[in-house]
Amino acid sequence: MEIVRIIKAVEELIFELSSWLLCYPKSLAKALTRPGWAVEYVKGEFSKDKSGAFDEYMSPALFYAFSVALVVLPHIEDVQRTYAHLLPESARHLLLASPEKFVLTAAILFGACPLGFAWVANAAARTKISRSALRVPLHAQFLIAAPFVVLLSVAIHASDLLGRWPMTAAAAWFCAAEWLFFQRFLGTDRFRSVLFVLAGFGAWYFVNVVWLVLLGLPFLPA
Repeated sequence: MEIVRIIKAVEELIFELSSWLLCYPKSLAKALTRPGWAVEYVKGEFSKDKSGAFDEYMSPALFYAFSVALVVLPHIEDVQRTYAHLLPESARHLLLASPEKFVLTAAILFGACPLGFAWVANAAARTKISRSALRVPLHAQFLIAAPFVVLLSVAIHASDLLGRWPMTAAAAWFCAAEWLFFQRFLGTDRFRSVLFVLAGFGAWYFVNVVWLVLLGLPFLPA
């Protein structure tokens, strides 16, 4: 019966939402305190059956999307007020017309970070760019980018009170996390890992410019 299917769907939705609420703080705490854990964790989970993968912690892509939504949704009105008049109507409707589209736009823009660093890792490993080759580095990057987005948001709000120290701490955490990522993923020494981190920042900038151009937002003010 249709009503039975609806009830089961609602039950499943409630269960999923409840599990997200429980797993998100646990995943955030783990990613913040042990950023070097990301590579081994993702490799281990992808070696399992799909039904048992990413069961203990939130899946990396969902963890990243949840973090972006948590950070940007409270500011949707401010962004619309600041930037909406700078966009043509078609672009404004596509990017900012609803909270869902706003979160998707923010996720794409923030996604330049994990994609850029995963791209560098893939190139350094000398493997062809493909979905299967990017799967591990990109999902590991989601586990780094998600807490960084949260840290950055907290640092921005705390900067009025504490000056530049919160932003410095957030940037230091991110650089250390990426340094550990390249060591774990590529098995490189400390010095080469530093070089790969610098290359990752360059790739991040390049991917971000491409995203902005594709979305028609190259000249928006900060």
